[in-house]
Amino acid sequence: MRTGELLELYKQGTRDFRQQDLTNNSFMGQDLSGVNLSGSDIRGTDFTNAILQDANFTGVTAGLLPAQKSIILIASVMASLLLGGLAGWVDALVELEFHNSDGFGGIAPSISSKWIVLIIMLVFGYVAQRYGVGAGFSTFIVALVVAVVGAFVTTSFVSIAAAIVIAITIVAFIAVVTTIIVILSLTTALSNSINAGAIVLAAFTPVFTLVAVPSAGESAVVLAIVVTLLSAYISWYAYLGDDRHAGLRAIAAGFATRQGTNFQGADLTNADFSQARLKGANFNDAILNRTRITKAVYASSTV
Repeated sequence: MRTGELLELYKQGTRDFRQQDLTNNSFMGQDLSGVNLSGSDIRGTDFTNAILQDANFTGVTAGLLPAQKSIILIASVMASLLLGGLAGWVDALVELEFHNSDGFGGIAPSISSKWIVLIIMLVFGYVAQRYGVGAGFSTFIVALVVAVVGAFVTTSFVSIAAAIVIAITIVAFIAVVTTIIVILSLTTALSNSINAGAIVLAAFTPVFTLVAVPSAGESAVVLAIVVTLLSAYISWYAYLGDDRHAGLRAIAAGFATRQGTNFQGADLTNADFSQARLKGANFNDAILNRTRITKAVYASSTV
């Protein structure tokens, strides 16, 4: 049933539209108070700013259509592959700085500098998984300032400062790529399944290694594993609703529900979503006074 047909019947007094195929329709801004859509398929349907007071949505299927899920999954995997290539290039650049006698501006960090980089990476990983990627990255802005100031104060501190600058470069890269990988994997997980999100994560490591190892060496493998494990950890807890990663989940959920069933700004006062499948539906800014969601599957919806 299409939008025009349902609206015409509604104007004539019909309220019972049970078990209907209403996919990819738009009822934006419409007044459908008291409508009965129980058991209907409303995937991809737009109810933005609609008035749906006392509406019956029991047992409906909301969210994304299979084709829409596939598009998100393919786009996410492709982006993951591109990030893998970029990761290899960045790692190769950093690795060359360690082996190049000229180093940063004629400074050749010693072997001990790699320990500095390793320690900073480990601290970043801990802070990122404990308090979020943003907190982890901001920690090293302070380290960068200290390193630069120290380099001007004493020449003996120059090599250490150079090592910290390299570490900051790596950490900044890991922060950006981890954030992007987490959003990609979360987007596919929220719109499709955990398995789909895992595919995005799994695509990163082999491509990263394949592109980076020939030019960067064995450190590319380590960096790939670090980024993948950190992304997997954050993605999983963000998927479960961990407040530490609420920002990343909100961004991913926004992408996941953009083309799904949209109730944004809708008036759902006294609406009934009992036993509905709402995974991937968008309820941002919706009025949910006395809205019933008993036994509804809605864990991946945005509210």
